[in-house]
Amino acid sequence: MREPGGPAAQSPADAGAPRHEPRVELRPLRRRDRRAFIRLRDQNWEWLRPWEAVDPSADAPASSAAVFRSLRRSDRLGSTATLAVEVEGRLTGLVMIGPMMWGAVSTAPIGYWIEESAAGCGVMTRALRLALDYCFEDLALHRVTAQIQPSNTASLRVAHKVGLRREGLLTGSMHVNGAWRDHLLLAVTAEEHRPLNP
Repeated sequence: MREPGGPAAQSPADAGAPRHEPRVELRPLRRRDRRAFIRLRDQNWEWLRPWEAVDPSADAPASSAAVFRSLRRSDRLGSTATLAVEVEGRLTGLVMIGPMMWGAVSTAPIGYWIEESAAGCGVMTRALRLALDYCFEDLALHRVTAQIQPSNTASLRVAHKVGLRREGLLTGSMHVNGAWRDHLLLAVTAEEHRPLNP
């Protein structure tokens, strides 16, 4: 486990992963995942579009190749940890942790998505439980937060199942699908978290 209070000496995405549950593996996103990531995101873009944050100054949403490069770059810098969700050896979704803040706050936001064909099967719930174990046990974070649009009921269900509680409403907090959208703020602390294998 990482000593609390500062970033890991190695990339956070490499600390303690992978993690397993029946049928589901959570592991660091690797360079070799590029082709599978691009294919997965492109095939599911219409499914993801209503929820994915987009830079309002950009002429168009970033390409999947550009998103992959950005994720890998921030992981190498140690500010984020991007974890691949695999089901029976196939890339099915992502969990993104960060940017991480250390010291007196020791916190990070978490985001996640799954391909449309795997939605509603419990995969994302299992993956997010693994990710929270990783956040608190390996990264030694004290608090993890998530921002979710009120209309994204599926994502809210997943968040509640793994123990994130609602803290408030953030007005116009993120630019998504052409407009500044309100998001619910949810959070869980290390003291509140119930690990899979205590």
